[in-house]
Amino acid sequence: MEKQPPLVFKISKLTYQTIGAVLLLVICGWAGYNLYLNRSFQRIKKERGSPPIAIKLLAKGRPIAGMGSNLTQLTLNNDFDSPRWYLFPLILGDSLPSTGMFYTINGERNVDLRKYPFEKSRLRVVDFSFYGQDSPNNSFLGFCLPPQSTLIIANYPLMMHEKAIGQHVEAWEVEFLFTNSYISFAEWLSTELLSSGNVRLLQKALAIGTNNKSYILKSQSPAKKYLKKTSRQQDLLPKSNVIYLRAHGIRKLSVKIELK
Repeated sequence: MEKQPPLVFKISKLTYQTIGAVLLLVICGWAGYNLYLNRSFQRIKKERGSPPIAIKLLAKGRPIAGMGSNLTQLTLNNDFDSPRWYLFPLILGDSLPSTGMFYTINGERNVDLRKYPFEKSRLRVVDFSFYGQDSPNNSFLGFCLPPQSTLIIANYPLMMHEKAIGQHVEAWEVEFLFTNSYISFAEWLSTELLSSGNVRLLQKALAIGTNNKSYILKSQSPAKKYLKKTSRQQDLLPKSNVIYLRAHGIRKLSVKIELK
């Protein structure tokens, strides 16, 4: 039987060009992904000695009924060795409840959560809006920062009364945020509310790839999660409804809305 010659694969010049083009697309795609992240987020150094909250007005929106959404540069500084919450009235110029207690509205949407820019990024900025009874005075916009960190958000839209521009407004730096069952608010929601530290979030990330979620603070949803995870009797019991959120360790701040 005649011996067959070994099988030889010949790669043509066209095949080499095709492989090269595919590799180039992969490299360009990865470079573009990183470029997007770099344009969305910038690493910054901790601004030591700076005030906990700074608001600089960048552009005014069209006011309606004496209030409007204005673009600002929002800077938050946590000088402590533990996380801190930063709470604002939904409309700057309004006040937050003196008791530190925010009562929920049963059966209605209570929390809107937004993450920037998108899930695949290792860096993130999280903000959330809580809607309580007699809104807006019992509602707030919130952030949570890690220890010894600074967060700067460029072109961040904030609702404010027209008369509050250039004036001092109320905001809080808070040590703990609990439900009425003394469970951490973040733990009860079973989601991460902590933003990355020492980053600057740029305008592009605000418009692209946000991850929005809404929560109803009722016991049924968490109970379903526990039923799937464990069979222990104490874990099968649903968590109690969230009647209110309570801020503990409040540092009340008077923050001036600086003009550009």
